[in-house]
Amino acid sequence: MYESIDFDRLFNNGDGGGNYFQGPLVECRIAEAEQAIGYHFPKSYIEFLKIQNGGTLGADYIECPLTDIYGIGPDADAANGIEKRFDLWKNVWKYPDVGIPFGETESGGHDMYYMDFSVVDADGEPRIVRIDNEGNNEMYFVANNFAEFIDKVYRNEDIDGQRIIDERKESLKTIEKELDEINGNLSVCRGLVFLDVLVFLIGGLLFRNVIIIVACVIFALVFVPLAVKLDRKYESVKARKEEIDATDKQEKK
Repeated sequence: MYESIDFDRLFNNGDGGGNYFQGPLVECRIAEAEQAIGYHFPKSYIEFLKIQNGGTLGADYIECPLTDIYGIGPDADAANGIEKRFDLWKNVWKYPDVGIPFGETESGGHDMYYMDFSVVDADGEPRIVRIDNEGNNEMYFVANNFAEFIDKVYRNEDIDGQRIIDERKESLKTIEKELDEINGNLSVCRGLVFLDVLVFLIGGLLFRNVIIIVACVIFALVFVPLAVKLDRKYESVKARKEEIDATDKQEKK
């Protein structure tokens, strides 16, 4: 799987391998780590760890946005091990729970490389994405699987990725914009109807001015139905938003 990769070139393996290297992979730790994070590691990642159990990229890759890859430590509390880092990014930094964070970047945590289990191939291999925590956790597609990702890194190919358009999120943005617009028009319409009623009561009934009474009635015949129409449209659009929200909550359970 990784026959073409020179790991001594790709990683800084001198002087003990740095702070991210976890030493030789201990087989029994794989299941323990999986239980701790709630995900099964894909085969490509396990095969990688058998050769390189975490590490910092070498000097030839100083321009690469990826700086470090996590390994499985000898115990759950191992510094820079995948279990400790998983908890940090999920519970402290509030990255979305879409899979396994495995790669740090030069941003120091403001964006991360993830194994995204929302999309897996026929072999159960998750796609690789970059998640921009500062950019509202926007996701960028990088590779179809971990092995392809490592190959891209090794060849110095682009790993910034292409933005993944979340259709539901985009729909929600459109709906929220529409709701704001309807609500604004509805507020204006209700205000005009209220003003019309006020003029009718004071100018029409109090001073018995026929012209004002007729004008107010005509005005009401135009704007009252319009207010009712806008109110119904608002409720209809709001129902669409609630339906999308309910679907999202159901899928997250």
